[in-house]
Amino acid sequence: MCMRGRPGGGRTGAVRPRGGRMEFPTLAQIQAGWPIILSLFRGPAFQKMLLARAVPDAMESGVVRIRGFLQEPEIARLQAARGQLESLLSGRWGVALVIRVESTIPEFIETGRPLEVRDPFRDRLRVR
Repeated sequence: MCMRGRPGGGRTGAVRPRGGRMEFPTLAQIQAGWPIILSLFRGPAFQKMLLARAVPDAMESGVVRIRGFLQEPEIARLQAARGQLESLLSGRWGVALVIRVESTIPEFIETGRPLEVRDPFRDRLRVR
């Protein structure tokens, strides 16, 4: 019997090949796994804090767009952490994923309203 009685060792969110090719995870799967990715991230505390302010916003052809109310220096710091984040995401879902970090500040300037993101897991996240 497999772990927790599930086929495949009980690993949820794993992407299974269909027809000999790998499928990318959906945006919902990435958003649900984001708190786990943040808890596994082993970088500077400031980068982890910035990552907690950003959330996966879009997914297209293996490119995950992460957006948050970030300034250019903060985006540059997150770009430095891209390698580790991409390896964590790839390890979780078994396919190579690329991260693109963007800011919502231009939208805020144009519309006067910040991007409203509801993240039910943010309260459970512990930044160490």
